Amino acid sequence: MRLGSLAMIAAALAPAAAGACVEPAPEPAVSAVDQLVVPSGGRVLAMDVGPGPGETLDAAVAAARAAGVATVVLNYDWAELEPSPFQYQSVRLAADNAFYSTAPHAMSIVLNIRPIAGACRVVPPDLAAVAWNDPVMTTRFGYLLTWIHGYLPGLNVKVMSVGTEVDTHLGPADYPAYKTFFEAARLKARSLWGASLPVGVTVGRDSLAVPGPEQAAILDLNEHADHVLYTYYPLNADFTVKDPYSGPIADTYAALAAVEGNPKTAGRPVDLIEVGYPTSSALGSSLGKQQSFVTAMFGIWDAYYPRIPTMVFNWEADLSEQSAELVAIGGWGGGSCQAPAGAPPPAPGATTVAPQGTSGNRTWQYYVVAVNANGNSLPGPIGQTATGAATLSSTSYNRLSWAPVAGATQYKVMRLAAGGAPATTGLIATTTATTFDDTGAASSTYVFQEFIRTLGYRTHSTPMVDKPGFTQLGAEAHARGW
Repeated sequence: MRLGSLAMIAAALAPAAAGACVEPAPEPAVSAVDQLVVPSGGRVLAMDVGPGPGETLDAAVAAARAAGVATVVLNYDWAELEPSPFQYQSVRLAADNAFYSTAPHAMSIVLNIRPIAGACRVVPPDLAAVAWNDPVMTTRFGYLLTWIHGYLPGLNVKVMSVGTEVDTHLGPADYPAYKTFFEAARLKARSLWGASLPVGVTVGRDSLAVPGPEQAAILDLNEHADHVLYTYYPLNADFTVKDPYSGPIADTYAALAAVEGNPKTAGRPVDLIEVGYPTSSALGSSLGKQQSFVTAMFGIWDAYYPRIPTMVFNWEADLSEQSAELVAIGGWGGGSCQAPAGAPPPAPGATTVAPQGTSGNRTWQYYVVAVNANGNSLPGPIGQTATGAATLSSTSYNRLSWAPVAGATQYKVMRLAAGGAPATTGLIATTTATTFDDTGAASSTYVFQEFIRTLGYRTHSTPMVDKPGFTQLGAEAHARGW
């Protein structure tokens, strides 16, 4: 499909749905040759930039810039920056400021300061139980913003979000208090960075677009936001991907219609603060579908600019298999939102893998994570066999064993590489024993980890390889003048 051709499709579809609540941008006066794309204008094209294996951050930034990306996302959790009252940690802020404010890697930023990061309330421990609308809470966050501003003097902030996907943490009854907190934060941020800075709160697209009490609470939260911010991953409930064309067109229209249909937010600019499409075949996707998705999003952006000023593609590079698995089981701390009171157990030793029954020539790899009340350990060393069966069963299986870990109450058994059937990787057992027979156990994390593992636009490989979606992003961006 030609560059920007989705602009015409989106513009044609938008007035036909839901009573035409959202007006698409007027057709620009251009020649027949130029009418396929809308020039970049004042739009902000951003990416969550990061290096892959064996790559430096300089190289990752250079690749993003070559594709037309001039803005990078910086995420900071409040608890990370202020782990104890008024004891601020400046190392990462200072490093980011020095890096992104100087050539050849100077970039503007989308700044996410997160008192809420998804399901987690990530505030300093002494504020864990303090109400969002308590003056102590709003004052402390104001101090934090003042301190952050002093450490980012060289960076051009394009958009600020106070919390990311807060809908996964807040219930409908929690929004009024968070609205008080957000509005105080917004005023403080604009007093520091300037009155032209758009400040908002990021939610998930489905919570914003689907009618109900949560949608009403989100729209009320955004009553005084400068921009309405949301994340967008076109997935079905089972994590399979939606059609890369019709899904984004319908979903974007529904989100904009929700904003336009509420008198508190009508006419408000809408920023897509995370946009991603995985490539895993396990989710019904492919490299080509991600490429088509990129084309669709640029076409939709053409249709709705200036209503949509900012689009952030998430993220530059795929994760490794093991990184995705560890994220899927909750990372260190076992998924706890606040730092544990005590220490998790030490990492287990290497896992021994011994084929039982009929052997073969297939390679299977495993590792173990120890668990206690304080969370997960670091992963143990990888164990493997190169003589495993092609198909695991009750008669041909891999017997895993490892030494007991002091302080561990149970163990999570992870399949890292599958040499045959089953082909799934990830968490296959949680056990109190120090042995486990893999007779073909199903992975309870595979679908989710495939989603997060393959969201990147460049492969996790050495050397890095650009996916067709990344190449397409560059072509779309350059066609519009980025």
